[in-house]
Amino acid sequence: AGNQSSNGFLWSSKGVIINVMNKKNTRLFDFDACVTHGNSGGPVFVKNHKDEYFIIGIVTRLGHGFNSAIRLDSEILERLESWKVDGKNEKTLEFNF
Repeated sequence: AGNQSSNGFLWSSKGVIINVMNKKNTRLFDFDACVTHGNSGGPVFVKNHKDEYFIIGIVTRLGHGFNSAIRLDSEILERLESWKVDGKNEKTLEFNF
């Protein structure tokens, strides 16, 4: 996760995954990297042995001692793809808070 500060720098934090929730219809995992309120919706990356980065989740909530993210799996990626504007069928997303 990263957060752009007022001085223009992009900050990052390292941590480990501490829990993966495997309940039906739950795609969350907890991690201990430091994030802040501005990081919600931001990516969670892993780095492989070739120093390549891959997005594995999206920050969803901050906790005490841990934070949570939703795992990116094929179903989530297909849903995101279905919402993409393709130039022919504009899709409007509605958010209810």
